[in-house]
Amino acid sequence: MSKHNIPREKVQQAIEILKEKDIDCWITFTRESDLSGEPSLSLILDSNVTWLSAFIVTKSGESIAIVGHGDVQAVETIGSFKEVIGYTQSFKEPFVDTITRLDPKEIALNYSLDNVSSDGLTHGMYLQLCDLLAGTDYPNRFISADPVVLAVRGRKTPSEIEAIKAAIKATEQILDEIPLYIKPGMSELDIFNWVHERMEFYGVEPSWDINYNPGVYAGPDSPLGHCFAEGSLLLEPGQTLVLDFGLKVNGYCSDLQRTWYVLKDGETEAPPHVQKTFNDMLAILEAGEKIIKPGVTGADVDAPMRQVITDRGYPEWGYAMGHEIGRSAHDGSICLGPEWQRYGSSVLIPLEEGNCFAVECGIKLEDVGFFHFEQDVLVTKDGMEYLSSKQTELYYIKG
Repeated sequence: MSKHNIPREKVQQAIEILKEKDIDCWITFTRESDLSGEPSLSLILDSNVTWLSAFIVTKSGESIAIVGHGDVQAVETIGSFKEVIGYTQSFKEPFVDTITRLDPKEIALNYSLDNVSSDGLTHGMYLQLCDLLAGTDYPNRFISADPVVLAVRGRKTPSEIEAIKAAIKATEQILDEIPLYIKPGMSELDIFNWVHERMEFYGVEPSWDINYNPGVYAGPDSPLGHCFAEGSLLLEPGQTLVLDFGLKVNGYCSDLQRTWYVLKDGETEAPPHVQKTFNDMLAILEAGEKIIKPGVTGADVDAPMRQVITDRGYPEWGYAMGHEIGRSAHDGSICLGPEWQRYGSSVLIPLEEGNCFAVECGIKLEDVGFFHFEQDVLVTKDGMEYLSSKQTELYYIKG
């Protein structure tokens, strides 16, 4: 697969989405994109630009890039935009001429109240657009590109799904080695460093900040969240080990969590109360499995999973039950979560075929530690399928 295939696929997909939503024009407007971090650019170009640049897609099928002369060759080589217009002294003339020729009734721009992946247009760049088009009616035609970006980012193409599968495969390769190398008495920091050695050995990079990827949670005293591995916390027999780990391969990410139990001397399996807790965790996951399909919302998925937690006597889970994955470990705007203020409208967006999610949850035994899962799944036409290998039994680490 050529590295340029995905941007080409995404621009063609964007044209179809604009037709579907009856929006005339979508513009991604950026500059010095390695600093500004316009999220949509990684989808439709997968490269950075320097000077003021506009990437214009229309429902009539046009795709136009207006970029500085120094970026023309790269944009043409990538090939996701049919027309590439270069400039040296002034961006305004080719841009205004193009918008005037297209004369769109609506111009979708990358700003959003709730969706960070749709909010790449800075306030300063918005003001520049208004200034460039001053004296015309076009600033009155600006709308949020949220529905466009949501669909373009969320509906994974076959090439994107294959890239995510490759990231998952690389991640699981290292996770499968845990019982071979990790032993009681190792600290969280020892385990963290070992995973980094394996990442270096395989030549792979993390899905998120390398300083807390993987998240390592050894025993009941480990702090929960995006925390740094502790050199003072040791993995002991009779405790659990959880790794929260993801890799990026060919620009796409995995996000997985797995749980192991460290056997005590003389044990061949976990005690009944430990096994019960793992089974309860599995029941939470399977409650979500039954719900995930196109048309349901993130809140619909979250509710039965959350119900299992409370029905089985555990404290309420303080987080959402899942998030999209793709170009980043937290990709897109659909959240599999409760209707809490902090999640805004993200939990009310219907799932679509092609969405990829990390579905996650956790519970804790006070004397043993955490039991967490995080599985990567694909929303299919009628339901869902696993992209990762589902953990259906408690894994063991021997002394």
